[in-house]
Amino acid sequence: IPQTVVFALIGSGISVDPLLRIGLGVALFLLSGLLGLYLFRQFRHGWYRESQPKI
Repeated sequence: IPQTVVFALIGSGISVDPLLRIGLGVALFLLSGLLGLYLFRQFRHGWYRESQPKI
């Protein structure tokens, strides 16, 4: 959703400083990478950690 807001603002003709655009792109990239890493660690074995059988 944040990327959609950025694209909508830029597409509507609002002028954004190039440095801000690059910084925002890097920040969103890092955020998506961290979210992907978190989800990968949670679901890497095909199931959620809490649903594993306890032995």
